[in-house]
Amino acid sequence: MYSTENNSNTENTECYTEYGVCRCCMAKGQHRDVSKEYYFNNLREVYKDIFKECFNLSLTIHKNISSLICCHCVRRLREAISFRMMVVSTEQQLLNSIVHKTEDVNKTEFIDVPGRELTSEIKLECEIDTEVCYGDFSTQIRVEEFDENEEHFESDAETTRLIDDEHIFVEGESELLARFAGTLKPLPKRSDLLKICPAFAKHLSNLKDKIVKPKSIERFFQKSINATKRLKKPDKKITSDKIALALNATALFENSNATAFKSKMRSGYPCFYCRQIYQYDTLKEHQNIHPKSSIYKLLTKYTADELIVYADVTDLKCTICEENMKNLNVLKTHLQEKHNKKIYLDYPDRVIPFKLKEMDLECQICGRQFETFGAVERHMNMHFRNFICEECGAGFITKHRLSVHAYNKHKCDTIQCNICKKTFGSQLKHKIHYDTVHRLLKKYKCSKCDEKFIDYFTRQRHLVEVHNVEPILYKCKVCDRGFNRKFSLTLHVKRCHLAQKDFQCQFCSYQCFTNTELKEHHLRHGGVKPFVCSVCKKAYSRNKALLLHMRVHNNDRRYICSVCGIAFVQKGTLVSHMHTHEAESGSLRG
Repeated sequence: MYSTENNSNTENTECYTEYGVCRCCMAKGQHRDVSKEYYFNNLREVYKDIFKECFNLSLTIHKNISSLICCHCVRRLREAISFRMMVVSTEQQLLNSIVHKTEDVNKTEFIDVPGRELTSEIKLECEIDTEVCYGDFSTQIRVEEFDENEEHFESDAETTRLIDDEHIFVEGESELLARFAGTLKPLPKRSDLLKICPAFAKHLSNLKDKIVKPKSIERFFQKSINATKRLKKPDKKITSDKIALALNATALFENSNATAFKSKMRSGYPCFYCRQIYQYDTLKEHQNIHPKSSIYKLLTKYTADELIVYADVTDLKCTICEENMKNLNVLKTHLQEKHNKKIYLDYPDRVIPFKLKEMDLECQICGRQFETFGAVERHMNMHFRNFICEECGAGFITKHRLSVHAYNKHKCDTIQCNICKKTFGSQLKHKIHYDTVHRLLKKYKCSKCDEKFIDYFTRQRHLVEVHNVEPILYKCKVCDRGFNRKFSLTLHVKRCHLAQKDFQCQFCSYQCFTNTELKEHHLRHGGVKPFVCSVCKKAYSRNKALLLHMRVHNNDRRYICSVCGIAFVQKGTLVSHMHTHEAESGSLRG
């Protein structure tokens, strides 16, 4: 009876962690998955396989059908498979006895154990409390004694008492063992019981000559179960996502030479520990003064959604064995397998790798190169998509970046500038326009002098022209032509070498290289011509076409024939004119 209660309690404390509806009884709660593997009493069990074996029933696994099973249905399923196994085993024994032991079946003798019948003449006295010890727990069991004056039934000593002599069996025991051909072990003797389980032997001694009621036994075991719950220590688990993320990042920094820093500012890279700003060549040397053990305390100050650390992984290596590492993923595997460091793989990475070299700004995941640190920083959102925008599907490292994106991109459809009345598709575009055009905000300071500039490229041009700094050129691998912007090189390769037109008009077969060209082309299908000439009132769909037209009124003849010296307003007219000279030279040759 104790074993049954204990198993039931153990089952209730098993891991039922998935919330949903039981597919068997439709009960809601924390359940198990019928397809996963679990262990009960050191036996492996997969519930869908048990359904197949026990009932020949194949469960349907579908994303729209619950795959969970509750603890009550699990208990009933275990009872069903246990009953089936018992029936199969008994059936096999019966068949074996018919086939192999036909003669012995007729000679089989069954033991008739005399029984007793209780009569109304027996009167039970009231219960008294007796101290009984079982195992490590002591409790009180209610027992009752017979009155000495009452008439008792004589006990059958031949069938009920244990005999201390090891060579003598209880009556009927030898016949029982013979029937099962040695598969059953003899019943334990009292002398053996003291060695096997002393606590149980003491418990039997305390119960000698006493009658115990079922309610007393039930109370005893309930107290034992409650005591077991109090003594059982809970497993140590990670209490929050923030702690797990912080421990993962701490393990990487404490066991490697990676340098932790914050997002780059105009004047340099802030140290993650003290926020002082350094250049990339001095940041690593400075960070030696900070103990790496303090990074865990700093990380736990952030929420789980905002926890992120930038890491300089230049010449990355493990500081335990001084082995060089290719990247952070290799380092993580190395720390787990070689040094038995605890890494929680169920949580996303919050350590973002960079190599802080001025001329080597490339993604450490895919190897793509960028012009600025801000560009490669924004690119990292593609690899660490921890939070996804529901509007456009863009991914972001932290929830804060997603919130900023949603505010700038999706908060409103159009925003109009209060000064020039120009409209913009997002808050971010309006802010950039307002800062650069109306405020003339210059946030890019020259590293050689005190002059400031509106954007990064203007500052780079100033460094080349004024301070004779070597310009940054991106060379084409096909024609060796150089460009000052990565975007210009990419567009050059598509136009000149690949003829790759990625943008297709949805109304006609027109294809182009850039989205800007496609937008200008779409104006032709819309029929709207907002750009009107102030002289002749002729309208155009594009501002560029209006500017070309204005050359006619300004008599801007910039295209000159190299043969006769005649000048033209448009390049197309000059090309047509050149055909006349080709015709004349052909007639002269003829």
